[in-house]
Amino acid sequence: MTNIKDRIIRDLKPTDATTTLLNSNHVTRRHFRLWLEGSYLGEEHGSKNKAELKAIVEREGLYPCGDVAIEKWAAREFITFTAYEYGCSWSYAQKCVADFIKGSHFDFSQINDHLGRDAIALIEDWMVEFRKNWYAEGRA
Repeated sequence: MTNIKDRIIRDLKPTDATTTLLNSNHVTRRHFRLWLEGSYLGEEHGSKNKAELKAIVEREGLYPCGDVAIEKWAAREFITFTAYEYGCSWSYAQKCVADFIKGSHFDFSQINDHLGRDAIALIEDWMVEFRKNWYAEGRA
């Protein structure tokens, strides 16, 4: 039987020549989006995630601070998802994901950017209105 770290790293690896973790079709990224929307822990979890993301955007704005804050939130949430998925502690999941990234051809900022995009997609309809108001108020 494989240990938890081996399973995590196996599931983060490319599923084929073109589907790396940076690809939104990677199975782990698809499961992460299900986690964000509440398919794992229920509608309350999805609503909480949306509320937290909206609060970040309202507090930090859109660019660049809001993007950075959303990416940090998404990275933390990805580790929480990983810990849940593999039944391990948050810190162990973080270590396993970090070890995978260190051994891959991409870096933490690339992963965080893509996880942030997954998070933003969760509130995309709300973001459309927020952007309109943001620009109308001259905050851009």
